[in-house]
Amino acid sequence: MTRPVSIVASTLPIAFLAARAEALGVHRIVATSANLNRSYGYLARKIGREMEIETTPPGFVRQSLYFALLVAKCRFLGRRLVIFHECCMPVLDLLILLLRPKGDHFPQVSMLGSIPMDISAAPKSKLLMLLRLCRLDRFFVLYYSPPVGDNPGEYSLSVKAYPRSIVSHPVGYAGEASSAPRETAKSPAILLLTGKAHSRDEDQNAIFHEIVELAVKRGFRCDVKDHPNPYFRLGFASEAARSIDPEMPSELLDDDYALVIGASSTGLLRYGNRAFSIMEMLPSLSADEIGLAKKHFDMAAPGHTLRYLESLQQLESILEELSL
Repeated sequence: MTRPVSIVASTLPIAFLAARAEALGVHRIVATSANLNRSYGYLARKIGREMEIETTPPGFVRQSLYFALLVAKCRFLGRRLVIFHECCMPVLDLLILLLRPKGDHFPQVSMLGSIPMDISAAPKSKLLMLLRLCRLDRFFVLYYSPPVGDNPGEYSLSVKAYPRSIVSHPVGYAGEASSAPRETAKSPAILLLTGKAHSRDEDQNAIFHEIVELAVKRGFRCDVKDHPNPYFRLGFASEAARSIDPEMPSELLDDDYALVIGASSTGLLRYGNRAFSIMEMLPSLSADEIGLAKKHFDMAAPGHTLRYLESLQQLESILEELSL
């Protein structure tokens, strides 16, 4: 029996795989970067199972050839491909469209936070030229993602639909399948899930510093866990807070936190009504941008109970209640 192989481009699927890898028969995970390989190494140790975790070769050409061989093997050896595909990889999409392996698609997020555009607006690239020459660009939609923190905006090609050989599940399914009820923690500790958002980095840093100062004053310990992807790390640090290895997925942390606070991290959704987003406290965000961020949460985890902080005074009241 050939075992399924899963391709991951971020840590978003890690909670789902922790809960469902055995049921799906996944023993091999292909990560698209070295830091992701290390993050999924935490998963293997956490669930206590032997898992083969490998990294795609660096460079566009070498990675494309690797994907071609992998998808071809899945197609002709009858091996199922388990994809989450939250980061738009057009070469892999194209190979799946052409070779039609059997598999499952568990999307982690929607593209609601991005702006659909005519494909002619895409920056010139050899890949796009090749797609147009072969008339394959019609299978893709172009999205523009606004700047995140100090990072520039990005253009992404997302496949319109996978072939029927791939079973596509609705956005949010993976979150529902991997979420388990968590009891309210009693430890006087707060976890800050930081990372770049659609706001200025200095705005986030200022608010997180104020949160740490207030929490410590009220007798709470603070832990800081930055984004696992170096490109999206905020870099927030405080002498009054303990830093956790950013490559450690937040979904695998021991959960003894009274509160979990962040901006737009989907990791917040794992903590129910103990989780708070500071989106409404960020002065550089417009009402439309806040609305898109909320839709992003709603699509990722329908029925979630994440709450939104509007002020430090509101947080102070919450800390007072927890201290009673």
